[in-house]
Amino acid sequence: MTARSPKRIALLAATAIALPAGALAADYARASFGKTPDGVEVEAITLTNGKGVSATVITYGATLQSLIAPGRDGTKADIALGFKDAEAYAKNASYFGASVGRFANRIGKGRFTLDGKILLMMAAFKAHAALNFWRGQEIGDGSPKAGAMGQFGKLTSLDELPPDDVLDSLIREAAALSKVAPAPRKPKHAPKPPAELHPEFAEALARAPNAKSTLKAFPPGARREYLDWIAEAKQDATRQKRISDAIQWLSEGKRRNWKYENC
Repeated sequence: MTARSPKRIALLAATAIALPAGALAADYARASFGKTPDGVEVEAITLTNGKGVSATVITYGATLQSLIAPGRDGTKADIALGFKDAEAYAKNASYFGASVGRFANRIGKGRFTLDGKILLMMAAFKAHAALNFWRGQEIGDGSPKAGAMGQFGKLTSLDELPPDDVLDSLIREAAALSKVAPAPRKPKHAPKPPAELHPEFAEALARAPNAKSTLKAFPPGARREYLDWIAEAKQDATRQKRISDAIQWLSEGKRRNWKYENC
């Protein structure tokens, strides 16, 4: 598994921008664009088509640094926001002209599938990412580093992934397993014991027949929400406040989390 270099990505991006349908590339140039504060060389790749449109994309994030196009009167103008050198881009977090892939921000329910079966899942957080094979306990050494964080633990850098050949081997192993192995069964958990009605809540319900009828008519899950909420109160004052709120809400036919039902 090989990754395209930043220069290759920048060149492809510049080509896509500067070559609209029917226009032939008339000029191609590349030049130094300086260095980032940590010493990484950055190049600027400029393509100009036969209609006078030129696009400059730098190899720092395949960023569009400049886009010059003629107006109706033929006057050319730069219509992109950009900085003058690599150091300015590295120090500024505005992301002017930055190339964005198919998704921005975090990836919801990120996963790769093979023949309709989940092969690999991923999750992104503020400071780290997680990568997890669906049948991870049956491939490689089968011992995840950090439980819910998957086979590779909390990833804060690409350098923390295994080498490409090892990762390729794991992917092939997972792909083969998905074709022949049945999906693992979820372990059965013992059912929860019935929620207990706190004596003080029972006394309050006895004085409020409408609230009591509402609670009785709720499905088990809705009843448990009230009963657990009151039973979990650590202080008497907290419990009394919750009982008072519960009686009022039940008298109005409301569930415990009624405030969030329309969110």
